[in-house]
Amino acid sequence: MNPYTPSEPIPIARQDRTNLVRAIRNDFRSQIECDPTPVTPDPTDFVVSDDPTVRFVAWQVFFLRDDNTAGGFPASKRQWDYFQRLILLLESNSTLKQWEQRRWSLTQPVAVVALVTFLIGVMCFGYVSLLAYPILGFIAILLTQFRNPSELHVPFSEIVYPFDSLQDLAIAYDSTPQFRKTKFPHQSPERVEPNLYLRYWPWMLFAPFVLLIQCGSVSMQKTTVSPG
Repeated sequence: MNPYTPSEPIPIARQDRTNLVRAIRNDFRSQIECDPTPVTPDPTDFVVSDDPTVRFVAWQVFFLRDDNTAGGFPASKRQWDYFQRLILLLESNSTLKQWEQRRWSLTQPVAVVALVTFLIGVMCFGYVSLLAYPILGFIAILLTQFRNPSELHVPFSEIVYPFDSLQDLAIAYDSTPQFRKTKFPHQSPERVEPNLYLRYWPWMLFAPFVLLIQCGSVSMQKTTVSPG
């Protein structure tokens, strides 16, 4: 679906937005103060909201929270700043729309060639070809990077996403005087994010099946924000 095609107004659930912002800030505060008490409500409770912007932020919290901590404290300053922009998105009158897009690229033929070559090797050389299994796993992991490119294509994307531009970000700031960006706490040392190959090492065990999936097209969730 084209996101720019006129459609019904995107609902804004103001109470859900306020409650989600409070839940995220309480989650951060509990980590800074090392408070083991569970945060109620949990930010991920809002994935069923009628407001698509609230649902998007709630899912971002779910996927980006650091699993190594009890409450999901952001693992780096980059993630912390991203959460601040998500809070701005909620506190402003900005609306977010998502749509799905399927994409083909050179990763599909590469996956086909790698998989077919491996299968031919198994038929011709038997179990000896299994020595190439680690190489197959390496290819599968490498293709993952190219199959899942970030949709941050715009200039300065690292400091504006999920907004589409610096101008859109400025509009949201100007329209939300109550928003105050919170600095990354110095008492919480920044942690190194997991290495790509350490994150996907189990795929080495199932490389042929992973490559089979990678022979198909990629389904990507695209987003656009109307600042306000």
